[in-house]
Amino acid sequence: MNKNKIAVGNAAGSAGKSTTVTSLAAIAAEDGKKVLIVDGDAQATATRWVGIDPLHCDLNIGNVLLKEATADEAIIPTPVEGVFLLPAATNFDGVVTQLAAMRGAERRMRNFLRDVHGFGLVLIDCPGSLNIITASAIVAADHVVTVATPTMKEVEGTPRFMRLVDDLADEHDLTIRVDGIVPCMVPPANAGAIYRESYDLLVSGPWADRITPMVRRSTRVPDSYASRVPLPILYPQEPVTIDYRGVYEWLTTRRIL
Repeated sequence: MNKNKIAVGNAAGSAGKSTTVTSLAAIAAEDGKKVLIVDGDAQATATRWVGIDPLHCDLNIGNVLLKEATADEAIIPTPVEGVFLLPAATNFDGVVTQLAAMRGAERRMRNFLRDVHGFGLVLIDCPGSLNIITASAIVAADHVVTVATPTMKEVEGTPRFMRLVDDLADEHDLTIRVDGIVPCMVPPANAGAIYRESYDLLVSGPWADRITPMVRRSTRVPDSYASRVPLPILYPQEPVTIDYRGVYEWLTTRRIL
């Protein structure tokens, strides 16, 4: 059985999920872990970020969730040493529609990950919406981490995501909760009052003890994605990478990773 499975999700897209997943995966691989990324996002950002074109993959997570293939058949190595991938589906809308009509669909990811062995860390990149794939990832996880940018929309969405996790834990008799909240794309202090107020609201909420070190906004992030190389590999000394190393250390110290 895999040592640790982490679902990374939130209530909206474009908040830093895939950046967080690919950065933590690369750092964990540097740390000697064999890592599996499960890309559950229709955007396939994590798949492309580790150098894989989803259109060129014979099998993907959709095939596995629909029981058309096993996870072992669909998992592939990536150009990032120590990091493997279960690619995103290119027809995710159809997959979601089929799963939503199936009884017990939210347990399918948990079931197929039980048959995947040899990984010290599994990182699940959830969709940017609270759909059946997100529910399936949460039910499959040992821990759940969410991300939030310092905007009111993201801050207000955080408790909604946390309630979903709590509800799924109750429904499936699980001992999971949101264990970490990563403030992502945090602008400099002089960026404006709305950002400062949103960030202050995020870090002072009832979940304050679950806030990780912040990750600063950086132009290196889109550069890294365009290059199809994770931040810690392409820009190992940049402040944004140093921030992610701080997040990795925080999660490791608390035995979440």
